[in-house]
Formats: sequence, C-alpha cells, structure tokens
Amino acid sequence: MSLVYITFFGCLSGYLVPSTLSVDNSHIVHESAKGVIHINETASNKGEKDVTQGRRLKKVVHGIASWYGEYFDGKPMANGKPFDMEKVSVAHRNLPLGTKVRVTNVENGKYVFAVVTDRGPYTKENGRYSREIDLSKKAAEKLGSLEEGLVPVRIEVFI
Repeated sequence: MSLVYITFFGCLSGYLVPSTLSVDNSHIVHESAKGVIHINETASNKGEKDVTQGRRLKKVVHGIASWYGEYFDGKPMANGKPFDMEKVSVAHRNLPLGTKVRVTNVENGKYVFAVVTDRGPYTKENGRYSREIDLSKKAAEKLGSLEEGLVPVRIEVFI
C-alpha cells in the first residue's frame, strides 16, 4: 500500500495555512492547523455525480438515515414528481426542496450526492424525531445500508 502526501495552502482568517492531504488506497485524511477535518472518506464512489460542485458547504449534520422504497414507488413526492426508488433522492423534514447534500455512511465511509426532493422522515421516539433523513432505495444501496435499514450518517448541506 502506497501513501501519497499532497501539501497545499488554504486560507484561514487571511493567513496562508499549510495543509496536508494524505491519500492511500482506501482513506483520505485532510489535516490542517485546526486539526483533522475529514476522516475515513473512501474512494469507492468513483464516477458518482457530484451535484454539489461549485457550491459552498453550509452546514454538517449527524443523525440516523432510513430508506423507503416499494410502497412509495410512483407516488408523488413533495416536489410534485413521482418517486422512483431506483433513482438517488432524499427526503428531509425542513431543508428546502432542491437542496444539494452529500450523505456519508459513517460506518463504512461510502457516500452519495443527492438532491432533497421529498419531505420526511416523520418517525418519532419518545416525542422526538428519531431519523434525520430518508434515502431512496438506490441511495441506500450506494451507502451499503439496505440490509441494516437504519444507519448513522453525516449530512453535508451545500448552498
């Protein structure tokens, strides 16, 4: 296994700060003066369409993702289009429709780029929403979470 180090300069409060990006066969670790920023991001998503390109990261949210499929297939989503469980899409309770997100399975590092097209999930436990985001069957498949059903995720929201 070979390890490659790439050094670049980022701007932090007006100062150039050297950063290092360590790349090996399965992990990317971005280290900077403020500590580790990204850990365990796998390169297994080659060819994945990056819908966030050219957009700024607005916020990062951690939570539980679930997925929905056959029962909702063909039914209208909040954006008015029919739900297709074989296409990548996500549902969120309050992010604006059309918002671009990157959802990462924190257990295996796999990620998927998606657009918020629907509303949900509305499952509650002890009076609080227990899930942060719903994935289409295809999105769950790409994250490797079909078997588990529920998976801890990191959601990066872009504007």
